[in-house]
Amino acid sequence: MNLKHFNLNDATLFVKKFGKTIVYLLVYVDDLLITGNNEGFIASVKQDLKKGFKMTDMGHHQYYLGVEVVQASQYIFISQKKCIGKLLNKFGMIDCNPLSTPME
Repeated sequence: MNLKHFNLNDATLFVKKFGKTIVYLLVYVDDLLITGNNEGFIASVKQDLKKGFKMTDMGHHQYYLGVEVVQASQYIFISQKKCIGKLLNKFGMIDCNPLSTPME
């Protein structure tokens, strides 16, 4: 499929380039996150993957590994608000006052 490791020290991120068109494939156990700058190129990579692997395309995602993803036409916003909320609740800090600057 001509997917190359982005960094040989990172076995989870693969990249496929064709001119200025690029697709990123992130692998975590049995989950894949595919993104890029061309919908048609992304679709062809998905089709190639489906030839060799049993896959379900979940479409655009809202959460991936605890990270919230909000997509709009001009931007992608990522946040760990839900994860941070769980941590604050776990350690009894949900009602603490936030600070604009960290403590020393």
